[in-house]
Amino acid sequence: MTQKGIRGFATGLFVATSIMTFFYFYESNSQAEYEYENEELEITNADIEQYLQQQDLVVLPANEHDELLQAIEEFQQGDHTREDEPDSERIFIYQTYLTIERGMSSSEVANELEKANIINDQHEFQNYLHEHNLTQSINIGEYQLNSEMSFEEIATIIS
Repeated sequence: MTQKGIRGFATGLFVATSIMTFFYFYESNSQAEYEYENEELEITNADIEQYLQQQDLVVLPANEHDELLQAIEEFQQGDHTREDEPDSERIFIYQTYLTIERGMSSSEVANELEKANIINDQHEFQNYLHEHNLTQSINIGEYQLNSEMSFEEIATIIS
């Protein structure tokens, strides 16, 4: 066989392989598309519920979704007041963890409580402690206190 003959034979093999490859991939894709188009999928409500539970998703009606989006937008814009709740009726409750360390005086404790908005006047609290002989009874520790507590409740907790 001559050199031209070998080249021709190799070229023929290459062309034939290319054509076969093209039809192989084209036919397999079109066959899969044909099967997918003709396949009827039956999805039941149970399937949908199962999927939602697995994905930890919740379905909302469109109007509830819109209301939530509006509430989020108002919150992000800084409008934290609710329309049905006038400002005069709002009550803020402050909560703090007060740490009393060795060597802290009752005036320092009262000052910390006033800074945390737990009490309104540190001098009134100091007077309460003094009148009830509790200025020396304050214990070291960490205490959870809130602004709804009375002087008596706070004193009972920290002493």
